[in-house]
Amino acid sequence: MNQYDLENIIDKIFNSVDDKQAYFGFEEYTPHEFCIKANKDGLKTFAAELLELSKSDIEGTKLSLSPSKLTWYKNELDVNFVELTTKSREELLQPKKKTSSNNWLTYLALGSGVLLLIYLIISGIIFTIQLI
Repeated sequence: MNQYDLENIIDKIFNSVDDKQAYFGFEEYTPHEFCIKANKDGLKTFAAELLELSKSDIEGTKLSLSPSKLTWYKNELDVNFVELTTKSREELLQPKKKTSSNNWLTYLALGSGVLLLIYLIISGIIFTIQLI
Protein backbone atom coordinates (compact mmCIF):
# COMPACT_ATOMS: atom_id res chain seq x y z
CA MET A 1 0.00 0.00 0.00
CA ASN A 2 1.48 3.33 -1.00
CA GLN A 3 1.20 6.72 0.68
CA TYR A 4 -1.57 7.90 -1.68
CA ASP A 5 -3.78 4.87 -0.95
CA LEU A 6 -3.27 5.30 2.77
CA GLU A 7 -4.23 8.98 2.63
CA ASN A 8 -7.38 8.12 0.65
CA ILE A 9 -8.43 5.58 3.27
CA ILE A 10 -7.78 8.05 6.09
CA ASP A 11 -9.77 10.77 4.31
CA LYS A 12 -12.69 8.37 3.70
CA ILE A 13 -12.75 7.41 7.35
CA PHE A 14 -12.62 11.01 8.58
CA ASN A 15 -15.37 12.01 6.12
CA SER A 16 -17.67 9.20 7.32
CA VAL A 17 -17.37 10.15 11.00
CA ASP A 18 -19.61 12.49 12.99
CA ASP A 19 -17.05 14.35 15.13
CA LYS A 20 -19.63 15.46 17.68
CA GLN A 21 -20.83 11.90 18.32
CA ALA A 22 -17.43 10.14 18.29
CA TYR A 23 -16.32 8.63 21.59
CA PHE A 24 -13.30 6.45 22.38
CA GLY A 25 -11.77 5.85 25.78
CA PHE A 26 -9.85 3.53 28.05
CA GLU A 27 -11.81 2.95 31.24
CA GLU A 28 -11.38 0.95 34.42
CA TYR A 29 -13.69 -2.08 34.34
CA THR A 30 -12.68 -3.55 37.71
CA PRO A 31 -9.78 -2.51 39.96
CA HIS A 32 -7.36 -4.67 37.93
CA GLU A 33 -9.04 -4.78 34.52
CA PHE A 34 -9.39 -2.10 31.90
CA CYS A 35 -11.46 -1.94 28.76
CA ILE A 36 -11.97 0.18 25.69
CA LYS A 37 -15.33 1.88 25.64
CA ALA A 38 -16.18 3.38 22.26
CA ASN A 39 -18.92 3.93 19.75
CA LYS A 40 -18.61 3.25 16.02
CA ASP A 41 -17.48 6.79 15.16
CA GLY A 42 -14.93 6.74 17.98
CA LEU A 43 -13.44 3.47 16.75
CA LYS A 44 -13.21 4.82 13.21
CA THR A 45 -11.56 8.02 14.40
CA PHE A 46 -9.02 6.15 16.53
CA ALA A 47 -8.25 3.81 13.62
CA ALA A 48 -7.75 6.80 11.32
CA GLU A 49 -5.37 8.39 13.84
CA LEU A 50 -3.36 5.16 14.00
CA LEU A 51 -3.25 4.97 10.21
CA GLU A 52 -2.07 8.58 10.18
CA LEU A 53 0.77 7.56 12.50
CA SER A 54 1.64 4.61 10.26
CA LYS A 55 2.42 6.99 7.39
CA SER A 56 5.63 7.88 9.22
CA ASP A 57 8.71 5.70 8.90
CA ILE A 58 10.58 7.49 11.69
CA GLU A 59 11.34 5.40 14.80
CA GLY A 60 9.85 7.00 17.90
CA THR A 61 7.18 9.05 16.11
CA LYS A 62 4.43 9.71 18.65
CA LEU A 63 0.71 10.28 18.33
CA SER A 64 -0.36 12.49 21.20
CA LEU A 65 -3.49 11.23 22.94
CA SER A 66 -4.13 14.40 24.87
CA PRO A 67 -7.88 14.79 25.47
CA SER A 68 -7.53 18.57 25.04
CA LYS A 69 -6.52 18.07 21.39
CA LEU A 70 -8.73 15.06 20.68
CA THR A 71 -12.22 15.95 21.85
CA TRP A 72 -13.53 12.44 21.09
CA TYR A 73 -10.93 10.77 23.32
CA LYS A 74 -11.48 10.07 27.05
CA ASN A 75 -8.78 8.46 29.15
CA GLU A 76 -8.96 7.16 32.72
CA LEU A 77 -5.56 5.48 32.35
CA ASP A 78 -2.19 7.13 32.05
CA VAL A 79 -1.93 6.59 28.27
CA ASN A 80 -0.73 9.87 26.78
CA PHE A 81 0.64 8.80 23.42
CA VAL A 82 1.17 5.98 20.94
CA GLU A 83 4.79 5.53 19.86
CA LEU A 84 5.82 4.02 16.54
CA THR A 85 8.64 1.48 16.65
CA THR A 86 10.37 -0.60 14.01
CA LYS A 87 11.20 -3.45 16.41
CA SER A 88 9.79 -6.90 15.74
CA ARG A 89 7.24 -8.60 17.98
CA GLU A 90 9.93 -10.92 19.37
CA GLU A 91 12.19 -7.97 20.29
CA LEU A 92 9.35 -6.23 22.11
CA LEU A 93 8.27 -9.32 24.06
CA GLN A 94 11.76 -10.48 25.12
CA PRO A 95 12.54 -9.75 28.75
CA LYS A 96 15.49 -7.42 29.13
CA LYS A 97 18.64 -9.18 30.28
CA LYS A 98 20.37 -7.89 33.38
CA THR A 99 23.97 -6.90 32.99
CA SER A 100 26.68 -8.62 35.00
CA SER A 101 27.66 -5.28 36.55
CA ASN A 102 24.22 -5.11 38.10
CA ASN A 103 24.72 -8.55 39.70
CA TRP A 104 27.98 -7.72 41.47
CA LEU A 105 26.55 -4.40 42.68
CA THR A 106 23.63 -6.31 44.15
CA TYR A 107 25.96 -8.73 45.92
CA LEU A 108 28.11 -5.84 47.18
CA ALA A 109 25.08 -4.05 48.62
CA LEU A 110 23.74 -7.27 50.15
CA GLY A 111 27.15 -8.07 51.68
CA SER A 112 27.46 -4.57 53.12
CA GLY A 113 23.99 -4.88 54.64
CA VAL A 114 24.82 -8.24 56.24
CA LEU A 115 28.09 -6.87 57.68
CA LEU A 116 26.24 -3.85 59.09
CA LEU A 117 23.63 -6.12 60.66
CA ILE A 118 26.33 -8.33 62.27
CA TYR A 119 28.11 -5.21 63.61
CA LEU A 120 24.86 -3.89 65.13
CA ILE A 121 24.10 -7.25 66.79
CA ILE A 122 27.61 -7.52 68.28
CA SER A 123 27.50 -3.87 69.42
CA GLY A 124 24.12 -4.48 71.05
CA ILE A 125 25.40 -7.55 72.89
CA ILE A 126 28.49 -5.66 74.15
CA PHE A 127 26.38 -2.70 75.25
CA THR A 128 23.93 -4.99 77.09
CA ILE A 129 26.79 -6.81 78.88
CA GLN A 130 28.29 -3.45 80.00
CA LEU A 131 24.94 -2.40 81.51
CA ILE A 132 24.78 -5.56 83.61
